[in-house]
Amino acid sequence: MTGTKAPGDIISVTYVDASGRQRTQRNVYIPWSLTVTPISQSDVGSVQASSLFLVSRLNCSITTSDGVVLSSNQNNAAQTSC
Repeated sequence: MTGTKAPGDIISVTYVDASGRQRTQRNVYIPWSLTVTPISQSDVGSVQASSLFLVSRLNCSITTSDGVVLSSNQNNAAQTSC
């Protein structure tokens, strides 16, 4: 997750962990990143972020360990997903 967090805003990030469960972290700082090793090579995760007051500007990407971008959303919006 990259972008700009507005002062006083609360950003929540929801992602799929290594076991396939959905997890949420609240009030994260930007930039935010997490390394997850999926159970299966065919598993591709997902990540969503949202600005509580809709004033922060967020972008996301999912990359492999060797730097290949699997999904990217560079929309600078208050909500984003990959």
